[in-house]
Amino acid sequence: MPNASELLKRAEKAEAEKNYIEAGPLYERAGDIERAIASYRKGGGVDRAAMLLEATGRAKEAAALLLSVGSYEKAAAMYEKTKDFAKSAAALLRANQRERAAAMYEKAEGFEDAAKIYASLGNHRKAIQLYEAAGRADKANELKAQAPDAGAQAGAQMLALDPNMDIAASEYLDAGRLVDTVVQLLKAGRAQDAARLYGNCQEDIGYNVLAAIAGDRAVELKAAEMFYVARDYAKAGQLLENLEDYARAAMMYERADDHYMAAEMYTRAGDMGKAAEAFEKHGNYQQAAEFFLKVNNYDKAAVNFEKSVNNFVAGKLYFRMNKMNKSLQLLQKVQKNESAYFEACRLIGEILAQNGYLDLAIRKYLEVVQSTGLSKETAPVYYNLARTLEQRGAVPQALKLYQDILAWQFDFSDVKARISSLQSGPPPQVLPGAPVAGAAAPAAPAEAPVVTGTVVDAAPQAPALVSMMDGFDFLKGTPLFKDLSLDEMKAVYGACETKKFAPGAIMIEQGQPGEALYVLRKGTAKVIRLQDGEEDMVARMGPGSPAGEMSLVDDSPTSARVVAEAEVEAFVITRPRFEKLLVMNDKIAVKLYRFFVQTLSKRLRATSENFAKAVTSPRAS
Repeated sequence: MPNASELLKRAEKAEAEKNYIEAGPLYERAGDIERAIASYRKGGGVDRAAMLLEATGRAKEAAALLLSVGSYEKAAAMYEKTKDFAKSAAALLRANQRERAAAMYEKAEGFEDAAKIYASLGNHRKAIQLYEAAGRADKANELKAQAPDAGAQAGAQMLALDPNMDIAASEYLDAGRLVDTVVQLLKAGRAQDAARLYGNCQEDIGYNVLAAIAGDRAVELKAAEMFYVARDYAKAGQLLENLEDYARAAMMYERADDHYMAAEMYTRAGDMGKAAEAFEKHGNYQQAAEFFLKVNNYDKAAVNFEKSVNNFVAGKLYFRMNKMNKSLQLLQKVQKNESAYFEACRLIGEILAQNGYLDLAIRKYLEVVQSTGLSKETAPVYYNLARTLEQRGAVPQALKLYQDILAWQFDFSDVKARISSLQSGPPPQVLPGAPVAGAAAPAAPAEAPVVTGTVVDAAPQAPALVSMMDGFDFLKGTPLFKDLSLDEMKAVYGACETKKFAPGAIMIEQGQPGEALYVLRKGTAKVIRLQDGEEDMVARMGPGSPAGEMSLVDDSPTSARVVAEAEVEAFVITRPRFEKLLVMNDKIAVKLYRFFVQTLSKRLRATSENFAKAVTSPRAS
């Protein structure tokens, strides 16, 4: 593996050749974040540059960078993280996300700006509330004067002429009269008829309807029902938000795929778990992570902190959940210029020590001890180094470090007790190669750490730890997953569990809702169709064969029974795990759904060919 110096040389060469896309990652791996950011910006890797700026505490600079290249929604999200809601709103306006911009101005207490936007959207009720909050009673009264009774008579006349609203699809109607008719239907309690009329309009009259019924709670409730039936979920959500029914508003916004507004509504409703899920879908991973923490969902919190490039907090959470490989991977990404670097080193050392790699743990602690003096931030690392040396049997070296800590702070942890225990205990075990009193010190072997004062000379670099995935290569080779990249395949593997089935065990029952996808790894299984009490074996499955794949995308009962013929070992992905996987990775979803469509097409083609043969074949005499 190239060291930092070699990486820098390669990066500088790539930069000199104006190959900035190659230089950026090399600078990043070498730990030179500033030059990495500069290279990413020159090479057009603005998103990565923004992520690094955010990770180094410069989120506002990241937002300005995103804004400069027209990534308005991403800039808005970044400004929101920094609590600069006014700039977030301005960015959203440039992205033509007016309703979200209004909500952001409201959070910034820019009530008049928010009111102007809501009024332009036809949400007069909300606009009136905000004008009043801004102290603009004149504007609020102006909107109130536009109250909804104008044209009611025309609407009533239209209903009298055509009470069943049997309007031809090609007919053109006056928009004002149409809005009045919808309002009359709502006042008459005919939300279903109103939905049919509203849904048949090619142009959007929804905001006109909202303006016409503003302030009439009973009619607004009926209008929410109308929008829901017509599948205009965004306006249904907007109405329910106005009525302060935040939980139902959130559900409507979710159905409209407006996950940001859904998250806001769930937050107002006090449902932090749902809010976290919505923030995650919106891509606001930092906010999602914080909310997942509030509901003690540490697994999801860790995933989202990782996505927001908060490697330290993500690694710490994985450490807490005893997922040491993942924790180690993320903690090693924490840079020396980050405030959490010393704590990351301490945790990395603990992981290595717990897994028996004492020399590697000592090496990690030494990165801090050899370069930084004792302080509040580094003392835990010094202490852990002493404990690990003690565990390693290097008692004199451990004792020296404890004494240094004691001289720095006399009541730090249990240092006094540890010194007393070591001084009164049996003769210390000296590491092979360490100096022995009254004798010439032999040369130290490569693996033994040697202490001189408070400086420990570390052992040579040992191999990094790598965990192997049992059966991964087999799973990757199955046709179902042939189009997935390595990272995507690893995500699928992580969603799998392994199950065994004894001979004769029913893996899938005919006529029951499908629960999971099975990919046979070992053994064979029979596919049996039951009809009129008789069994008809239609296929035999072997290693690599998938079963139940359609149950992941279809709620229909299964069409056949699958029974283990010999002992079967299979990879299993349950439907809930599959859905979570697709939510987290759109590319996996597209590739797997493509496979499902191809499978269905093949089956339909085979059915059509069999039917054609049956029709054209001569009947038996």
